[in-house]
Amino acid sequence: MKHPVTHSLLIAGSIAIMASAATAAPWGGHGKGCEQSDERIERIERMTDRLDLSDDQQAQIRTIFDEQRQQRRTQRQAMRERIDAVLTPEQLALRDQHMDERQTRRLDRMAERLELTAEQQDAMAALLQEKRADPNLDPGQMRVRMAEILDEAQLARLDDMRHRHGGGRF
Repeated sequence: MKHPVTHSLLIAGSIAIMASAATAAPWGGHGKGCEQSDERIERIERMTDRLDLSDDQQAQIRTIFDEQRQQRRTQRQAMRERIDAVLTPEQLALRDQHMDERQTRRLDRMAERLELTAEQQDAMAALLQEKRADPNLDPGQMRVRMAEILDEAQLARLDDMRHRHGGGRF
């Protein structure tokens, strides 16, 4: 690029968007994916055991967790919008191209590791595209939708991969 500042902004914007995309993993939350909901439940259970929480306290804490998750989603969306406002149309197009390439690699890895059929690959591609278009798509709903596409053995393998890799992407 001609201008180092423009290049730096592009890199910073791409990193921020990709980082936020990573934190909004299809299984939800901060890169931990499907584990987020389970983790929240386990955390409340641990607190209940250790602190002898009442049912009312558990409900209040659950609400606090839910509100915090929504605030993080809102902050991520605001950050995306602010970065988009800084980038030029060319930079936005380049960023989108990089994100498309990243999503294609991700889908290829998923197809290989889970032995997806062509039909499943198409359905997962559409779902991931929908998630990209709406980063605030509910993680639980994503899990349900993936369960409609994958068979039980594939879901088990996916969960196993996610647990082995610390809840990260596949």
